[in-house]
Amino acid sequence: MRLIPSRTPRPPMPSVAAPKRRAHTFGTAIADDRILRWVCAILAATIFEGGARKWILTPWLQPAAFIAKDALALAFMVAYPLPLRPGTAKWLRDLSIALMVLLLPSFLVGLSATAQSSLVSYKNAVLWPLFAAHLAVRTELRVFSRLTSRLVIISCGVAALGLAQYNSSPQSWLNRDAWTAAGLQSRAAILGTGVRASGTFSFITGMTTFSMFLFGFSLWRLLDTSRRGERINAAVGIIAATICGVTSGSRSSIAVFAATIVLVLAVSMRARFFFRLVPVAAAGVLASVYLLPDVTASFIQRWQNAGDSTIARATGQATRGNLLSIAGDHPFGVGLGQRTGYGVAAEQLGTGQAGQAGYDDGSSNAVLEAGLPGLLGLGLTIFVSLQLILRALRSRSREFRMTGACLGVVPLYFLASGRWYDHVGTAFFWFCVAIWLSTDPKLVAIRERLSQPRKSDRWPLLGGGPHGERAKMGGAVPL
Repeated sequence: MRLIPSRTPRPPMPSVAAPKRRAHTFGTAIADDRILRWVCAILAATIFEGGARKWILTPWLQPAAFIAKDALALAFMVAYPLPLRPGTAKWLRDLSIALMVLLLPSFLVGLSATAQSSLVSYKNAVLWPLFAAHLAVRTELRVFSRLTSRLVIISCGVAALGLAQYNSSPQSWLNRDAWTAAGLQSRAAILGTGVRASGTFSFITGMTTFSMFLFGFSLWRLLDTSRRGERINAAVGIIAATICGVTSGSRSSIAVFAATIVLVLAVSMRARFFFRLVPVAAAGVLASVYLLPDVTASFIQRWQNAGDSTIARATGQATRGNLLSIAGDHPFGVGLGQRTGYGVAAEQLGTGQAGQAGYDDGSSNAVLEAGLPGLLGLGLTIFVSLQLILRALRSRSREFRMTGACLGVVPLYFLASGRWYDHVGTAFFWFCVAIWLSTDPKLVAIRERLSQPRKSDRWPLLGGGPHGERAKMGGAVPL
């Protein structure tokens, strides 16, 4: 019998870890960091644009701050293009293309008068719905969750600045207006014994729309997240949004806060919502009544002394003109931006007389400036808004419905009113719509499909990898 000699086992070969390949799809942490930096940069450019114009930049450098957020939004769309089948985001893409065509004649007419104002209104109407479509398709929910802690720091600073502006004199450098810094005539608005705060924005409306955006976003994170730290940040954000809305002196902010809470409770009645929302609401009321008695009393006094009701103001009954009559008098419009915002101020600066302003209503001004095409554009915006809202109501996703109540319905109402001249409000409201649509189950499925590895990824020369077919179909291209 032949014996087999024993062999000593060979020592195991040291394992060598394969080199880590940098991930380029938006389903990875690297891509999340990139998109978070994009979102923070665009929001920072929107929030601090007015402050840079008021206190830092010289008049000839102010256009750079004015268009910074638009340039960043355009760069984001180039870096993260829409996939071939964008799902629900196609409504926003098609709306942007339709408005681009419809408003082109009035845009060209406005260029011959006040070109800057015409350009601002045109890019607000065309650029930001398309940006919202790109952001909704490309961004995971965890990106917005990480945004909460960053946004609460900025919101506390803006709220503190609003209180300082209210307690300062109208001639203080804190209450300097961006138009005054540009050489145009403007004066501070009074709220009781103080000054209506504009924060880091160029005008009071910027502070108001920021409070609406901050309140809706913070309320969504408070009710949606399960992390205690994020809930605390969201609660602080709600209190800061309340302070911003009250110090701005605008009734619409408080009305929007109340309407948002009612919508959330109507869409999703859950016990934890009450346990999370009631303490925060109580803290906000106590902070307003006991810690800020002068501001609250002045705000209530202004509300009581207003010449119209809040409902009439919100629905436009007190300010809206006859749209058909306006379109009949100006079938092709007087030119985009010529009766609102900078167009009126520039006319005042050039002639030395009061500028010929339009209506105190967005839809009336839209028809006055764009004529019949503008009226059709308003109709298309309302149609798209109703389609998105109905889709949320029919959806089985509780998160999609709740996010729509926090960030969808109210912004779409303002956007459908044709506020193309409000560059800050347009940016914030389309941001809200983008966050809301990112929770759509169809867009979530698109992101999951695009994040799946493909066989072609193994062969970069045959179209794989981050710059190949996967990038064309939706993979994020590195910056």
